[in-house]
Amino acid sequence: FWLKLFRSLLLVPAAQPFSKMQTIGDEFSREDAVKALSTSNEAALIANLSYYGAAALELGYGDTVAKLLSHESTDVVAAACDAIGNMGGIKYGDYLPLTHTSTKVRAAAASAIGAFGEEGLKYGDKLAKLISETSAADEQVKVVAIQALGMIGAKDQLSTVTGLMADKSPDVQGAACLALSCLGGSSMASDIAAKLGSDSTRFAAVSALAALDEDACKPVVGDLVAKCLSDKDSQTRAEALSILAKLPDETLSSAGKLKELMKDSNPAVRATAALCLGNCGEKASAHASDVAALLKDGDEDLSWMPLQVGGGSTREPMAMRKPKCAALVALGAMKAEAQMSEVGDNCADGDWEVRFCAVEALGIMGAAAKDLADKVTSLLDDDTYPVRAKACFAVGSMGLEDQVDRLSEMLQDTTQSVRSEACAAMGMLGEAANQYTGELAKLLSDPSSPVRAAAAGALGNLGDGGKPYASIVASLLYDTDPLVVATVCTALGKMGAYGAAFAEDVAVFLEYPMGPVRAAAALALGAMGSEGAVYSGQIRSLTGDSDASVSRAASQACSQLRAIAN
Repeated sequence: FWLKLFRSLLLVPAAQPFSKMQTIGDEFSREDAVKALSTSNEAALIANLSYYGAAALELGYGDTVAKLLSHESTDVVAAACDAIGNMGGIKYGDYLPLTHTSTKVRAAAASAIGAFGEEGLKYGDKLAKLISETSAADEQVKVVAIQALGMIGAKDQLSTVTGLMADKSPDVQGAACLALSCLGGSSMASDIAAKLGSDSTRFAAVSALAALDEDACKPVVGDLVAKCLSDKDSQTRAEALSILAKLPDETLSSAGKLKELMKDSNPAVRATAALCLGNCGEKASAHASDVAALLKDGDEDLSWMPLQVGGGSTREPMAMRKPKCAALVALGAMKAEAQMSEVGDNCADGDWEVRFCAVEALGIMGAAAKDLADKVTSLLDDDTYPVRAKACFAVGSMGLEDQVDRLSEMLQDTTQSVRSEACAAMGMLGEAANQYTGELAKLLSDPSSPVRAAAAGALGNLGDGGKPYASIVASLLYDTDPLVVATVCTALGKMGAYGAAFAEDVAVFLEYPMGPVRAAAALALGAMGSEGAVYSGQIRSLTGDSDASVSRAASQACSQLRAIAN
């Protein structure tokens, strides 16, 4: 339980200081926050620390939060620790109560140091001391402190963490696995993989391996297939799938074991094995007939239901629950043309989730599935909106230009996901969809942000047909949804001189707090020729961005601009 609760803290970057562009800075003033943090109502104070804490440094009331570290209530002190971590308040690190009598407070203090990231490295010795002095009864503290060592990158504590792999507690061992994935990197893969053999440490071990680079995981692919894909825990299976998807060649060397797992008594395991082969793409097509055997498998894993009813879990994805759905997804990913007819037959299945997976598979197969166009278009009238939405996707990806009129009707569907997919499909149909650019432009003001984003993306993809709408598309640069902003940047980059006229507006978003927007802005400017070249210095500075996707986008944009200059 502890490892699943805290894993997300370890495998994401440390919290960054609050930014008004990011969240709620315009919703309250410093005075509002200070007043709220001065209440004598303990419950309200804890809630206010959660709400106002992240903005404390930015708006200048960090000291007010720090003073609450001496509050008489341990719950308030723990909430203040959390707030200091969330605000990136390294300046208050010396005051974090790592030696407090309360287990909850010590754990919160250690967690706050972890949230500082590399800036918290100077507290590595204190965390190590906390770990060594913590009794088994206070395991929560030890687990959080170990993970904090990983988060701050305390490589000088590598031996300490390695030693904890032999601790009596499975949760401590698991925390050590996760920390080692940060501290020792690829060199610790074999030590971490050794913990795959135990039910109590398997999830932590596979999660830690997922944080390593692909090469480090190659030697343990066999263990991941044999020990993780058959695990009863869905999260363990999902983590293993994510690793194996990046290593198709090595995974296929375990095809025999995967075929064995497709006959397992547990439907979830059968589904996972099929998905694993599907994740290998067309390389796994030789095994398509084995996967297709599951199209007759009407079983479903229901083990997740008690947890969902109790609020402890969400509904498992259809392809992780139903072998038939998994087989359809896998066959689509393999582009298994020999099984295409069988896939198409499932478009008429009585289970909407099966119909959804079938039409998605045909869409992924693309133009090769055109002979089954009637089965796809019939689902545009399905009474289940996810199926209608996926049918729109299939029409676009299969290039069914003769269905453009029918697709245009889907732009008016009452469900936002259908309108969104219909917009995206229009963008795939090219010149055939140019007669409906006006309808797409109307959806730029749709109340649903995914629809606005899809409409902008479609207009960008339609070439000459979409260019006259560049100014309307550009008006969404200041949309409240970052997805819309990123899509608009991308669309303007595809609109030639029409889009390049807004280079100055796009350049503003090179400093946006969210990585995908910065990346989209850089790529758009890279495509804008001389107008984009004006901002080459700013783009070049992003090649060192901490977000790898931004760094790659900036490098690509710089290459484009250099090519134009030459």
